[in-house]
Parts: sequence; C-alpha cells; structure tokens
Amino acid sequence: MKTAILVEFAPRTRVVVDIPENQSVLEWAENSKNFDLLVSKARKQIIENDVENYLSGDNVTDYVEDEECPYGIFYTDYTK
Repeated sequence: MKTAILVEFAPRTRVVVDIPENQSVLEWAENSKNFDLLVSKARKQIIENDVENYLSGDNVTDYVEDEECPYGIFYTDYTK
C-alpha cells in the first residue's frame, strides 16, 4: 500500500567563532550581527561540503504518516 510519509532532516555542522570571555554563547548569539555571522558560516560550510552529505539517515529527526495530505491527494503522487 502506497503511503505518504513526512520526513524531517536536521542537518548539523560545527563552526568556530570568537566570543568574548565575559559572554555566554547565548548572550553572544542574541546580537543579530553575531547570529547572522553564525548562520552564514554554518550555511557556507554545509553548502561547500555538499549538502547531500547532510541529508542522510543520521540526520533524520522524525518521520510520520502524512494524514493531512495522504497518498493520492496530489496528481504528482501518480506521476512519479
């Protein structure tokens, strides 16, 4: 029986940034410029290391049957 399943990935990468000794990581990241830097570095690293490498079973965080849009509701369900 064909079934529609929603699969969720959570790619994770490690980046290195300079944080002042008197700040926690959370305090540092509350600054929008710092947060943007963090996101930019992580995104660049994932893209440069082939995003496909981050979309594997190791990074699947959840999968559930799609009850809102079950198999057969979309034309593309029959054309793939």
